[in-house]
Amino acid sequence: ELWMKHSQKKKPVYPSIEEAIKARTAAGDMTEASVRTLVSRGLMETSGGFTWRADSRLRIDSPQRMTEEQVLSFLTAIACPVLAIRASHGLPFENPLFEKRFQSLRQAELHTVTGGHHVHLDSPETVVPLIRTFFGLERH
Repeated sequence: ELWMKHSQKKKPVYPSIEEAIKARTAAGDMTEASVRTLVSRGLMETSGGFTWRADSRLRIDSPQRMTEEQVLSFLTAIACPVLAIRASHGLPFENPLFEKRFQSLRQAELHTVTGGHHVHLDSPETVVPLIRTFFGLERH
């Protein structure tokens, strides 16, 4: 029910791309340059202006929940190396739960960088070197 109800919810329509940029910038937590990046790939033209391309149902909680035992089972089954980059001012999480889950990964590397949820857009210079090192890439 909630799934269907949410899918019928009207998305905001902005008269111009600049208005969409202003609205997203006002919502906070991102630089204007990062907002422009999101807007360039996230908006689509519609009658009356521009709206977000993403399905609004992505913003609701899933009705399907796993037990902690199931979550840990999935995590321990991951065989490839994992790089986790966490923003110091990103979304909050419970430390003991995160630590237990992170420890169940076989080959995991964790780095905390200064920034918010969109640090990869706002300050890519803090994230890119970590990714390049993780994958063994060198600058040419």
